[in-house]
Amino acid sequence: MQTETTILLYELAGPALIVPSQTGVRYRNQTGGHSCYQMELEGYLVPIAGDRIELVERLTAHFTGPKWGG
Repeated sequence: MQTETTILLYELAGPALIVPSQTGVRYRNQTGGHSCYQMELEGYLVPIAGDRIELVERLTAHFTGPKWGG
């Protein structure tokens, strides 16, 4: 019997992707801004290296603004 582990990403520094897969490891983080949803996904955590400042700025520009209501 495989046990499942949940890792909290609240203190994760920098962007990362979770690649969905049956690994037995679930990653949980707070999402939704003020709504504070507790979302989680099972898979592989892949940190994104490189120019993080530019990447974070581009992701912020994409996921904020009128099209998202805030």
